[in-house]
Amino acid sequence: MYGAERSVLDLVAGMDTTRFGACCAVTQGEGPFTEALRALGVPVPHFSLPVGGRVALSSLPSAFRYTWRLLWLARQARPDLIHVNAVKLNPYGVLLGRALGVPVICHVQAHVSPRAYFARLAFGAQTIVACSQAVAAPWQRMTSYNGRLRVVYYGIDPAPFSCSEERRRSERARLGLSENVFALGVVSRLSPSKKLEGFLRALQLARMKEGRLRALIAGDAPPRWRDYAATITQLPESMGLARHVVFLGYVRDIASLYAAFDAVVAPSDEEGLGRVPLEAMAAARPVIAMRAGGPTETVLHGETGILVPPQDPPALASAIVRLARDPALCQRLGEAGRRRAEEHFSLASYVRAFEGIYGQLLSTWSRGQDTLQPRSTPDAL
Repeated sequence: MYGAERSVLDLVAGMDTTRFGACCAVTQGEGPFTEALRALGVPVPHFSLPVGGRVALSSLPSAFRYTWRLLWLARQARPDLIHVNAVKLNPYGVLLGRALGVPVICHVQAHVSPRAYFARLAFGAQTIVACSQAVAAPWQRMTSYNGRLRVVYYGIDPAPFSCSEERRRSERARLGLSENVFALGVVSRLSPSKKLEGFLRALQLARMKEGRLRALIAGDAPPRWRDYAATITQLPESMGLARHVVFLGYVRDIASLYAAFDAVVAPSDEEGLGRVPLEAMAAARPVIAMRAGGPTETVLHGETGILVPPQDPPALASAIVRLARDPALCQRLGEAGRRRAEEHFSLASYVRAFEGIYGQLLSTWSRGQDTLQPRSTPDAL
């Protein structure tokens, strides 16, 4: 499970079940995501897709089969609204919405070019929801009527991330971290967009000035990035960092892991919004992120964390050393970050925002027509 899947879980778990009910068609087969959905009592029909979910001329016959299968599944669920959770899958959602006569929401959670507005049939969705202003910006001139493009930030429940001193000692003991070690946490899938090579280079530079540093990298690789993962996990040895970098693999109880960190680094400059900075703030941990994309909307430089120029290992190394040498700064940034997460990125505000969008669409949609018209119907998803 990565950010997009967690956004669905948060939404399904938090929505008002007297108004909404969910049926989630998933594309990646059995795993932690389907298990978590079923634990919430959600029906989970499987909807297999080719890698990437693209609809191209060469794949039209298979795309037709996939669409027919999804249409069959949807007719069993009889939805009143379709929420597409990844822009790459939006063509299927739009075709399904047309066939069933129901509105479609396209949830965009990553940076995509304006061309995707057409290539992914985003113009066919009645509402486009972007996870940040940075993601929304390229599409602002593409939407055909006012109010069609909305920005809804992720929300975080801070309770699971609460880090008592007892919890901190327990987690650090489990991971073999002594008190004199300054533990840098990186929570990331192992893929090129996460810029882990740059982080390792920064760690190498930082250790020349501060020898107490150790990096803990939590995350695994999607199937198509397994070769990359094999390369990146071997890189620390060639850089002389083998004893100072630990790859933890996929961690289910990620909230507890934050208790072991002294600071969190988000090295990617391609984040649509980035859940990791929000989780770090909820855990009252100072965060170092790139001055690019979504993190510039969540992390306040010098107040809740430190923003550094993207792809600049020396600047990242300097920020790491600064935090490692200033415990008071770490505490101040962490406490301010937790307050910001609670006040501006609450899980309740995230769920209520989507419930409002659902309710507005369902109250104005005329089933079987391609227009928004007054309509009275019980809210359902």
